[in-house]
Amino acid sequence: MRVIKLFGDKFSFMPIFISILDRKGLRLFLCFLFGMISKIKYGIFIKISYDFQDKLWAHFTNGKLIYVDYKPNWNANYSVLQNLVNDLGFQYFSPPVEGGLIIDIGAANGTETIVYSNIVGERGKVYAIEAHPKTFKALKKLSSHYSNINPVQCAITDFSGKVYITSEVNSYHNTVVNIKSGIEITTISIDEFIESNKIDKINLMKINIEGSEEKIFNTIDKALSLTDCFAISCHDFLFNSGNVIRGKIIKKLKDHNFQIFENKTGNIVKDSWIFAKINS
Repeated sequence: MRVIKLFGDKFSFMPIFISILDRKGLRLFLCFLFGMISKIKYGIFIKISYDFQDKLWAHFTNGKLIYVDYKPNWNANYSVLQNLVNDLGFQYFSPPVEGGLIIDIGAANGTETIVYSNIVGERGKVYAIEAHPKTFKALKKLSSHYSNINPVQCAITDFSGKVYITSEVNSYHNTVVNIKSGIEITTISIDEFIESNKIDKINLMKINIEGSEEKIFNTIDKALSLTDCFAISCHDFLFNSGNVIRGKIIKKLKDHNFQIFENKTGNIVKDSWIFAKINS
């Protein structure tokens, strides 16, 4: 999962500032303030509205919903979202063509999903998969404005059944656990998901699921035969496991005739990603 970083280190006071204004009678001012900050920073005014029932902040540009979250965000404009996606493999392989199909596993609140939707166009389709119910709520609200996004709440792993997901204060950092704690969620393997949705071609599969990515590759043979490109975040850095997860996934991809690309930036998070393209 990934979300847009709200503020840099220079604005460490902002969460407190938001908490002060995030209440009845002051939210309208907060919406206008963040819209103006976006205008000054990016030259684009973001219209922000608050949904009292769902407690979600919706961000619009030129009348189009582009971002939904539990806090307002002045960085929530399309150029920022597009830059996030461009860093996820498009420096190594071309984006899918219009009419293509993308599976976004670990879609969070849709920061990449919204750009994928624009890439494949109305004739294409994006399956946006998110496990945590709170995060999925934001994703579902965003997806309701786009006919080519199909939001799915489940965890992709190596079996069909039930698992539990943690319930952290920051819901975007939750991960699947084996013990009966947290929130019970439905699971399915990626191959079963493909079969149940009658998918016969995948132009891009993005996987970012906080350490559970290795399990997906235990039952991925059908998906490997249908997918052109992968973008996968390997979370070895969360477990001090060296590059065990990364190594297993790279081997699996190479065994199925994929060319591997890796970042060498020195940033632990950016370098956790591996990218793969099927050899033609």
